[in-house]
Amino acid sequence: MSPSRAQQKEETRERLLAAARERFDQGSVVTTPLDAVAAAAGVSKATLFFHFATRADLLRAVAGSLAKELAPLLDADRAATTLDHVRAFLAIQADPRVRLLWEIGDVLAADGQPQPDVVYTALRRDLTGLGRRAGADEARATAVAGVVAPATFMLGRRVAFGSAEPAEVDLFLAHVHHLTTTDGTP
Repeated sequence: MSPSRAQQKEETRERLLAAARERFDQGSVVTTPLDAVAAAAGVSKATLFFHFATRADLLRAVAGSLAKELAPLLDADRAATTLDHVRAFLAIQADPRVRLLWEIGDVLAADGQPQPDVVYTALRRDLTGLGRRAGADEARATAVAGVVAPATFMLGRRVAFGSAEPAEVDLFLAHVHHLTTTDGTP
């Protein structure tokens, strides 16, 4: 029995996403020719444009695929404390897939098409939940997350691109620890 048209379409789309990731990893999100992506997937450039009308559409799809793949690495339910979650977030920045995700976000933002802030929103939500779970009232948990999430996000980018010194990360983690344990609240 031959695969249905829908199955073939999905398989082609997945091959294109895999080829795009491979090519973008080897080159640049900006300068990698889309015909090189199509060739790596074994399809024509017209087929690529059938599935993704623009480079931005392809980038958003690759970013979505990466975000799904990386989500289990940052499971807030496994973190005992806010500090543990921040440590985990910073640790996964060393994963090359995360750097590719940052690069895609940069390109989309430069084109005036920023990615939805799903990573930042999830980080802030997770930190608020961890604070509540540890006994902080809603206002305190929200306030702490409002300070820690953006700082963690910005430092995470620097870690991903190799521009954050280990001492800087350690100092930041010490501040997070202090902030989340002052007055006995997380």
